[in-house]
Amino acid sequence: MKLGYRVWSVAMLAGVVGAMVACSGDVGPLPTAPTTSGAGADGDGPMSAQSLPNAVFRTVPAADAGGTISGNNPLLVQFNNCQSRPANEDDDLKFSYDFDGDGTVDAFGHCRWEHTYTKPASPRVCVSDRRGNDVCQTWDVRPSPVSDGPASARVASVTFTIDYIPDGGLAFPFEFYLNGNLLGTASTSGVPFQCPAPALTFTATNPAWIDGAANTLRFLKTPPGVQVWPAIGWVHVEVKRTDGSSQGACLYDADGGAPCMAGPPNSCLFPPNNWTPIDVSTTMTF
Repeated sequence: MKLGYRVWSVAMLAGVVGAMVACSGDVGPLPTAPTTSGAGADGDGPMSAQSLPNAVFRTVPAADAGGTISGNNPLLVQFNNCQSRPANEDDDLKFSYDFDGDGTVDAFGHCRWEHTYTKPASPRVCVSDRRGNDVCQTWDVRPSPVSDGPASARVASVTFTIDYIPDGGLAFPFEFYLNGNLLGTASTSGVPFQCPAPALTFTATNPAWIDGAANTLRFLKTPPGVQVWPAIGWVHVEVKRTDGSSQGACLYDADGGAPCMAGPPNSCLFPPNNWTPIDVSTTMTF
């Protein structure tokens, strides 16, 4: 009995060892993971094994949070990538510009470039190094719409009219603004203390009017904080389009009764003419 048991045990051990040897012959070396090199990406393709340039993209006007650059038509956009730096100090960067986003490079070389847009576009700017790594940025440029024909009428002029009495000596200027930007100034003149006197007018042609938005128009009589002549009766503003249509507003009226330009000149009334500084604004969508 003991001899038979030992023979059976040896046979079993030989079978196990044979099975282990047979299995070990099926195991080969583990595959090596593939590597990527020399190919740049901007989120649309594989990342490079090389370090990407530290690209800095800036525009004037600045893009909003959604990446849209908007403004009056024509819209001049300035692209500035000069703050970009290579991953390796001994490397050089190059810059390319596809202004309309059609896949064709329109300009290259300088870190700063500009382009004027008259219709919507999706420009693409890339910062690349000599190893073939590149980082790109795309924006949506949206100039204000302009179409052909009568519907394309735009604001051609803004005219301020001021009822006042000349002082003949103190020629402090009147100032006129559109959306916070100075349109110009007009100094008082005329026969001293003439009443009624011809109204003073100031006209700005081709102003930077924003179509379809609330535009702020402002009149300022200086200097602030000083009571001086000339006396002011009222201030009126009129906006005209190229198709002949117009829209007016009364910025200021000393008597608070009849609107601007109605009835006799308010500047000739004592009161309600006004010698003190005046700073008035109104908004108009046209």
